[in-house]
Amino acid sequence: MKVIIIAAMPEEVNMLTRKIPLINKRSITSLNQEFIIGDYDLERGIEVIIGVSGVGRVASAILMANLNHTFKLTKDDYIINYGTAGGNDKVSVGDIVVGENSLYGDVNLNVFESKYRYGQMSHCPLTFSGNDKLVKLLKKSDLRLKYGDICTNESFMINKNECDKLVSDHFSDLNIMAFDMESAAYAQSAYMLGNNFLAIRYISDVIGMPNQDIVFEEMLKEADRMAMNICLYILDNL
Repeated sequence: MKVIIIAAMPEEVNMLTRKIPLINKRSITSLNQEFIIGDYDLERGIEVIIGVSGVGRVASAILMANLNHTFKLTKDDYIINYGTAGGNDKVSVGDIVVGENSLYGDVNLNVFESKYRYGQMSHCPLTFSGNDKLVKLLKKSDLRLKYGDICTNESFMINKNECDKLVSDHFSDLNIMAFDMESAAYAQSAYMLGNNFLAIRYISDVIGMPNQDIVFEEMLKEADRMAMNICLYILDNL
């Protein structure tokens, strides 16, 4: 079984990359992307792969395609995406949101009104579900986690009124807690490629708070530490 841990930025998994106890730890480069590889549990046959995509949807999709091509992923493998996100009023800085669903906040195919909702990509569901087995596993833990939906946009969200209006106008029936720039792109790729996928987001800033960009930078280290704890829990209990 392969467990793949991916992030948009190296700062989000820096501690995990350096300190995770892997046997035969090594790195390879494929399509200009570097992967850290090693065996985590020889008895259970768990191999870990860590990769960083870069920020945004295109980078996310390229990484997902590269993972499938390079490592020949199967239905027995799992992809965990850990990273930071901005939160709304349902969460606070330091909360961790497990993405029960991921969706786009800026896709508009409403010209086909009878076929697509706002946010729904062509020939896709409105939301991409997180892997049920991983969600259930985390709910059994004593980790302090929240469970909700993650909304992906092609911009760093800083305007609270715009975010609130987006949710009230289009997604009032969903449980959106976090806004980022990658989750739905990873999730759509997983949906199309047949991967088991789950996004987990550390709330590094709350949209509209003072000095939001500075708070985001300051919380990266704490997000990195929590990535280590959560990923090790999953690896030990999967």
